[in-house]
Amino acid sequence: MSFYHPDMEAIDYEPSAALMDAILGYGDYDEDDLYYGSEDSADYPRDGGDSDSGGSDDSEHRLPADDLRNPKSFPSYADCSPFELYDRRDWNNKLLPPPRHWAFLAEIVEHMTVPVRNILTVKDKDGESIQLNTNFDLEAQFDVKVGSTIAILYAEKKYLSLGVYGLRLDHAKFVKIFPCDLETLLRINDDLDNETPVNSAKKCMGCGKEEDPDEATLLRCSRCLGVSYCGKVCQTAAWKRGHKRECKVFAAVIELKRSRNWGNKKPRQWVAVGEREEPSASSDDEDSGNELDDSLGNGPYHFRPEWKDTKPAVVQELQGTFAVTSGELLWGQVAPMLRGLMTRAHDFASTEDKAVGSGTILIQDYLYRAPAKVGLWKVARVNGYGETNTATDSWLAYHSSCDPLDLLLLARPIEWSTRSSNPRVSWVNRYDWGYHCSNAFAVARFLADIDPDSGWDAAYKRQRKLVDAGSYRRETDPDNGRWERLENYDSHNTFLVDAASGPEVFKLLARPSNLETHFEAAKSSSFFRSKEEKDAFGCHLAFIGKEWEFARLIFSEDDSPMFPGKKELIGFWYDQDNRYNDSEIDRGIKLQTPIIKDD
Repeated sequence: MSFYHPDMEAIDYEPSAALMDAILGYGDYDEDDLYYGSEDSADYPRDGGDSDSGGSDDSEHRLPADDLRNPKSFPSYADCSPFELYDRRDWNNKLLPPPRHWAFLAEIVEHMTVPVRNILTVKDKDGESIQLNTNFDLEAQFDVKVGSTIAILYAEKKYLSLGVYGLRLDHAKFVKIFPCDLETLLRINDDLDNETPVNSAKKCMGCGKEEDPDEATLLRCSRCLGVSYCGKVCQTAAWKRGHKRECKVFAAVIELKRSRNWGNKKPRQWVAVGEREEPSASSDDEDSGNELDDSLGNGPYHFRPEWKDTKPAVVQELQGTFAVTSGELLWGQVAPMLRGLMTRAHDFASTEDKAVGSGTILIQDYLYRAPAKVGLWKVARVNGYGETNTATDSWLAYHSSCDPLDLLLLARPIEWSTRSSNPRVSWVNRYDWGYHCSNAFAVARFLADIDPDSGWDAAYKRQRKLVDAGSYRRETDPDNGRWERLENYDSHNTFLVDAASGPEVFKLLARPSNLETHFEAAKSSSFFRSKEEKDAFGCHLAFIGKEWEFARLIFSEDDSPMFPGKKELIGFWYDQDNRYNDSEIDRGIKLQTPIIKDD
């Protein structure tokens, strides 16, 4: 039979029974049920032709999964998914994970702009021309030029109009445009494979000389890390010959290749451009059997049984200092902090603008976990703009080795319009956290796991049942008080917690505590492991009094000693007075020296 979509004619392919069950929500699906490529896809010759290996397992006859010529990971249009996958959900309205990772590559040969969207003609690796429509203004977010190559993660065939089939882009976060044609992109892919060969020596990209395997003499390009040279002469010659133009493309291709495990047959998450796939859970975690989808775009996680044995954090009034010992800091409100606890990846500052459309607003994706300088941190009330006639109405948490005035002056110019201008400061919009990222269901399920006797498991199931039946009314919910306690921490407050002690804070949140008393009195709090503990491991900064809330994460100039290659957090400015435009030009006044009041 043929699967019928109400907005299109019958599609001429035969999905399997398992696939039909998955589409209709009756069962699980297998990766192979959702792949419509060639049946002999196990072997991929490096020249892109048919395999002559006779099914041999000899690895030299196969293309690596991250090779842009691999027809399964980087399919032509004919082998892209033939129906909508990304927005498919199960009966609990959970977004289903992808059957595998794939990306469609094609060269832009023609494009035109209509209001709010674009129509492109692209040519894929097979030379086939395909129409590509967008549901957003592509040119507003990308440099769209004829001759460039577009990469579309999780590309899906769609019925466009008037009998025309093609691709439609609904999610800007799954799009990347390379400033080169497709032939050049594939050649750069081949150059990278030659740079890290499996069975041959490295070659100088300038003169082609092979490296002596006993003497590591070639030096990598410090910008893209994708090519090597004998020395300065070869590097200069190659730079003038074209690497100057292609260096950024090399770096972008490397990032695409490393962004996920392209051969993963059971991925747990959809991975957008600029994101990294979470590593697979260890076998110990696999055995726990407590898989949970946090519905925050971070995919499933595995609850660690030892977290049940943690003791709730002890709450005291804000002490003005806390210690970071793990080298990582969780930040944000409750649901964002849960996401930070469930990831091993980190937030960092970048000059690349990663803001994407989400309805009528622009949001940026954060993980709410950052490398943080080990040692004593201080907490201070500040007025970052030096206005003596207003209160010190925002918070600054900073490492004790830093000058808070220097941090405020560094971060102050960063606002919405300059959010990607400083490689040391990351701007957090109010839409990136707080109320807009709240998820009571995800938090409730976690609290039920970490404290099984707290009653959260029954509360979650009761509300889930009422919501599914369409009969949920908040005012008659017997668990209304529980949900209100969680909502207290949805916005206009923030947590800063040493990552190793995150479970202790969630154990505290599972039941009523004096944290609520502090919150209701607009008091901030410090967290301790016990009443006898002298050093706090984090804090909860309460609402100060303005409508808006923003933050700036301030990173060091030097790499973290615990996470080589990554800058570490040294300051966190929680600002409730910023209105997007706070420069001297916007305000029409000269900004004064920030006011700092240590707590």
